[in-house]
Amino acid sequence: MANPVTSIIKRILHKLKRLVALGIQRSRQLVHTRRARYHGLNNDAGICYQTVKSPLTQINLHARPIVNSMDFLPDRHSLSGTDFVIGPHVEFAKAYIANGDDPTWDYAKTRYYQLAVAGRLPFPVMGECQARMRCQKFIWMIEQIRRHGYKPREFGAIAVAPTTDGKWMVINGKHRCAALLALGEKNVDVFVGLDNEVRVQFRHLAESVWPRSSYHLSFEAMESLGKPNKDKADEIQQLIEQIKKQKLETWANIYHPLPFYEFGNLTTQVAPDTSYQRLQMILDAADGNVEDKRVLDLGCNLGFYSFSLAHRGARVTSVEMRADYHDISKRIVELYDMNVRFRNESLTPQLIDEVGDVDVTLCFSMIQWVIDQHGMDYGKQILRKISERSKLLMFDVSVNMGAACLVCPHGQELVFVFDWLKEATTYTDIQLVGQVHPYGVDTRYVFACKHQ
Repeated sequence: MANPVTSIIKRILHKLKRLVALGIQRSRQLVHTRRARYHGLNNDAGICYQTVKSPLTQINLHARPIVNSMDFLPDRHSLSGTDFVIGPHVEFAKAYIANGDDPTWDYAKTRYYQLAVAGRLPFPVMGECQARMRCQKFIWMIEQIRRHGYKPREFGAIAVAPTTDGKWMVINGKHRCAALLALGEKNVDVFVGLDNEVRVQFRHLAESVWPRSSYHLSFEAMESLGKPNKDKADEIQQLIEQIKKQKLETWANIYHPLPFYEFGNLTTQVAPDTSYQRLQMILDAADGNVEDKRVLDLGCNLGFYSFSLAHRGARVTSVEMRADYHDISKRIVELYDMNVRFRNESLTPQLIDEVGDVDVTLCFSMIQWVIDQHGMDYGKQILRKISERSKLLMFDVSVNMGAACLVCPHGQELVFVFDWLKEATTYTDIQLVGQVHPYGVDTRYVFACKHQ
């Protein structure tokens, strides 16, 4: 028979070993983060501003302060929220413009180079070789802009986001912005990003840092994002309270996000990344430009895609059968003066004809509900009518999982959706462009359908 005292000692020693192992793991993670090596952003779960072309807004680079975006480096190395004009990017660009033709000038003596060697600039570079390559590319960019001008529609625009204290935060294009400042440019075209999109772009970095207390500057910069609608603040707050009381969804305030500063704290029924992943797929399929495009958003819910595309200059018609969602969306249009027309109607072929020809139609996870009520043939009629009226259809549907889902042999879900679209529509170019997981465990395959 085992000695009880011995058993207790063994259990204590086992727990101590686990605690020591956990302590070592945490210590290694702390050392790793303290080294301040930036590994870059994962664009799979957010909106990529690398190739933004429109709509562009002209701003004066000197009219209000410009600050650095979140870099999630420890505070002693971070540039988050600091004055961009006196930062290493502008400093390097000014030094090159002033001394670049001097054979004795050495970019390796600049602060920009030294920070790059140490991996303490917000891009994935470390070591002398990579730092030299980064500097050479920066000089190349400065010369291209000096000789040929800044061409945002060809090579991508500088992306900025407004902050609650009236500053511009540079989200993408820091080197282009630094070059323009160093060259003395004042009025330039930029893309003004939405605070919710910028937050989701950086969210995975924010969740991965530890300990959080070492990254105050980055979190403060993130919390400063947004342009509050101060003129309608009381009315907006009343609407938010109304939404909370209405209990629109089973386990959250709303189904998917609302792309406005004041609505950022409402909980969503679908997984946080789903809406942004689909939005990126829409933008990619539309070649990054929906400005002045006619968009039809079917089953729009509260209008995440409608408002996000309207912010980019699209002219949107949105259809939602639920009256409670429709009424809230119309109120948001009034409060924010958005170019979106909401219709509280059922989806029918006649409605598609009434809306007329459009550039883009969105039909995400809703056609199965129409089929559930009216049958498969009716759903095919609607899809054919869409293909006759719309240049691009962005589509996904629930198959073999979820309420009212379509059914096919397991393992053939992708083939089933492709064949179904090919049979039901007149589109000749049907491409699988990605997948989303609205509830974490399910999969919806997203297709972009076009006429060749």
